[in-house]
This record gives sequence, structure tokens and C-alpha cells, in this order.
Amino acid sequence: MWKKIALTTVLTMAFGTTDIMANTAQMAKLASQQEILSHKVVLSYRKHDNAKLLAALHTLESGHMKLRSGTHNAEINNLLVFLDLCLNDLKKTVQKPYSAQNAQHVADLSDSLSEGNRYIEQSF
Repeated sequence: MWKKIALTTVLTMAFGTTDIMANTAQMAKLASQQEILSHKVVLSYRKHDNAKLLAALHTLESGHMKLRSGTHNAEINNLLVFLDLCLNDLKKTVQKPYSAQNAQHVADLSDSLSEGNRYIEQSF
């Protein structure tokens, strides 16, 4: 009887650990994709490709929601709040007419998003 309980406990812990490791790998991959998307935002803005730009912004936003729901780390959640603020500012800036000043602001915000997502990826 005790052997069955011990075996069940060990198997449950093993499968739970496997799920956590798989989730961690998925979150790290998602953060990596977010970093790449933040670079695509700058390229799309400079090329005046609004369709790709809006798609990248939408994907960044949904990725942040997935990252937020997939982590329970307060530091990462605070970073995601900051990244959401950057993303909101980015959405407002890309709606303005293209100018060198706006392009620089988009590049700066994109760098912030990229660095934040790189940090999140390394944390996982």
C-alpha cells in the first residue's frame, strides 16, 4: 500500500516538473519572438509598411498577455507593465506622421521592448 502511494507521489511530481519545464521553455521562446518582433516594428515603420507594423504591434500585445499569464514572478510582471507602457506609447507614435523625430522615438521604444524581452527570456 505504502509503495503504491510513494510511487504515485513520485510520478505526480515527475510529470508536474516536466510540465513546468515545458512551460518555461515556451515562455522563453515567446520572449525571444517578442524581441524579434520589436525589431520588425522599426523596420516596418521606416518602410511605411502599416500593415506589417500594425500586425507586429498586435502580436507584441498578445505576447505580453501570454507572458503575464505564464509567470508568477513579481519582477517580470513589473517589467511587463513597463513594456506595456512602452507598447502603448509606440502605438500612439506610429499613428503620427512620419518624421525623423518620430522614427527615433519608435527606435528608442523598440529598443526598450527588445531589452525587456531579452531579460525575460534569460530569466526563464
